[in-house]
Amino acid sequence: MADGSSDVRMNPDSHTSIEHGQSYRDAFGQMQPAASGAPWLQVLRERALEEFIDRGFPTTAEEDWRYTDLTRVAQRSFDYLDGAPQERLEDYGGIVEKQGLRLPNMHALVFVNGIYQPDYSPSGTLPNGVYVSRFNNLVEQQTEWLEHGLGAIADIGDWHLAALNTAFLNDGVILVTDNNKQLTETLYVLNIAVGQKTTVQPRLLISLGRGSSATVVEHYLSTGPSFTNAITEIHCGPGAQLEYCKLQQEHESAFHLAAQHVQLDEDSRFHGVNVDLGGQLSRNDLQVELRGNGAETSLHGLFMAQGNAHIDNHTLLDHAAPHCMSREDYRGVLADKARGIFNGKVLVQIGAQKTDAELQSRNLLLSAGAEINTKPELEIYADDVKCSHGATTGQLDKDAMFYLRAKGISQLEARDMLVAAFTRVIIEQIDSAELREPVAAAVAQRLAHADLEPLS
Repeated sequence: MADGSSDVRMNPDSHTSIEHGQSYRDAFGQMQPAASGAPWLQVLRERALEEFIDRGFPTTAEEDWRYTDLTRVAQRSFDYLDGAPQERLEDYGGIVEKQGLRLPNMHALVFVNGIYQPDYSPSGTLPNGVYVSRFNNLVEQQTEWLEHGLGAIADIGDWHLAALNTAFLNDGVILVTDNNKQLTETLYVLNIAVGQKTTVQPRLLISLGRGSSATVVEHYLSTGPSFTNAITEIHCGPGAQLEYCKLQQEHESAFHLAAQHVQLDEDSRFHGVNVDLGGQLSRNDLQVELRGNGAETSLHGLFMAQGNAHIDNHTLLDHAAPHCMSREDYRGVLADKARGIFNGKVLVQIGAQKTDAELQSRNLLLSAGAEINTKPELEIYADDVKCSHGATTGQLDKDAMFYLRAKGISQLEARDMLVAAFTRVIIEQIDSAELREPVAAAVAQRLAHADLEPLS
């Protein structure tokens, strides 16, 4: 194990939200209510606040969190309660221009500290039957759908952090389509946390009608010790297809918590790529429920960390219907004293016959002090299935290094080539070539700044 400076496991009984419940209520009361014209939303937010105060942050006493202690996150959340979102903290426009993605066909919504920035949000004309907007713009137009949809997949009673996000919901993004509609432009949602005491609660709701399709990118940046708690809810109707990519490049002192909850109806398809490159502590929870006959999903993840960073990925593939297929490949690259966790679980429920599932976790440790805890799991309650899982952890292949060195390639160049080949497998799962290029560049930049030990 790395030394104590990188071990974030602390007091397993920390319940900062419970201890400071009145402070959370005071901050809630001072918050400008989102969409004040929707009384049902205010009722939901109040219920979420009490749910969160009652349960607190997850602790290491819970099995899914035993390797990741949120004590410091909880303290930051409490300390930053009075850190209301501000637009004036610095020239965020430079951040958008330098680090934001530039895609040829893009419908963008940019938020800085949770506040929508229309000047940096280029958009085209949407097809009839496709609705993309800020939460606050659509909350009254789509009242019936939202009242039944918000929190229906990421339930505040089941998920601590969804309760926190819902309670302090300020704004967010909605994508909803009628049946048989295609969003030809990429929906690009950029969230930037600016400043030294910033807490943001991004929310994204996606609902694709029967036979519809879309491509969505979520991108996270920050400039300092911010706390991001992001919740994404996705529903794909029968035969719908969603290409989804999440790119996290937050500051080395930032805390980033994110959860994506996905429901798939019959014959629908969800293709997800998660690239995690930043933050001091990062946790991603991705849950996919294949609840319709013939649904398919493919999940691909890449996480890279150095210094004392801590990155935790938990995934759940819930096969609840027959004839469904899932493929999952997560890869980690850890240097210096970084720590990574991967827990991937495939659950095959009773009656989910003809399930076809594959799960792989592959990891590279580039320094002696780096550590990975990986746990792929299969839990099967049906007898006619084809399921497999595996995990590998190691260093760079010595024979490959020797071969490249024999060709006159330097040690550093050879190392970069081998790591690039390892990560490229995930990057190539991004269908859009225009999106693959900036993601590959971000990965290369991350590797270039890694604090690696000299090779022997």
